[in-house]
Amino acid sequence: MTRFLLTSAAMALCLTACGAQAQTAPGIAKPAPTAPLNAPADSDVDFVKKAATSDMTEIETSKVAVTKATKPDIKKFAQQMIDDHTKLSTEMGTLAKSKNIPVPPRDSSIDDKVKKLSALSGADFDKEYLKGQVDGHKDAAKLFHGDGTKLKDADLRAAVAKATPTIDAHLDHVQKLAAANGVKS
Repeated sequence: MTRFLLTSAAMALCLTACGAQAQTAPGIAKPAPTAPLNAPADSDVDFVKKAATSDMTEIETSKVAVTKATKPDIKKFAQQMIDDHTKLSTEMGTLAKSKNIPVPPRDSSIDDKVKKLSALSGADFDKEYLKGQVDGHKDAAKLFHGDGTKLKDADLRAAVAKATPTIDAHLDHVQKLAAANGVKS
């Protein structure tokens, strides 16, 4: 009987110790959770967030320009930005989702830019729109030529390589429009 009690006590002690082992003692940090094997790299997630926000900004500010720009060539450029960036957003978004990379929702900073731009008219509108497009495309080109070449996911890297010439062409086009309209770029 003593042997039975000792064995039972030992088993209870072992079970208690095993259960306690799963808990963290006070003052000891919990181990960091490990990422699933198919989790995307943080750099890839960050790139998608920046690229998606850039696309959304180009699309939304260009929607305003299609109706408010005073010159046909600026309106035509704005429509091209809507078409090209919508296509790019759709393609990158589909790829990102297939790689378990979240596509961010519309950022409030975009609304602020649209509101500021919408308050302008005439030549002031044209110049501000072009300035924003030059700055936005410079940032996008820097992102695609920099971080875009270092992405961990090969499919994402290939999509960026495919899109980069379009971003570069947009930058070249908008810089020429800006110069023709007295906007320093």
